[in-house]
Amino acid sequence: MLDQAVRTIQSYGFIIAPGMIFGFDSDTETVFEETLDFFVDVGLIGGDPSFLMALSGTPLYRRMEQTGRLIKREEEVTVRKKSKPIFDTYKMRSF
Repeated sequence: MLDQAVRTIQSYGFIIAPGMIFGFDSDTETVFEETLDFFVDVGLIGGDPSFLMALSGTPLYRRMEQTGRLIKREEEVTVRKKSKPIFDTYKMRSF
């Protein structure tokens, strides 16, 4: 159904660059591969991926806090690839 909607919009000459949020409870380990397969299948040329962020004071934040799924400030981590930092999470903030 979604693939047909994308193709219909594209048939009118529009270029679609979707925003995607990863990190929902329903996401499995295959979510990235499935998303890429969908992009290729419908001919999307790019997108704007991001990760689910629980903003302080929101119902999502409270739910994640109650279930112990938030990283405490002293536990923040740096994502690394080949021993080079990609980004430090302390620089990521909600405004």
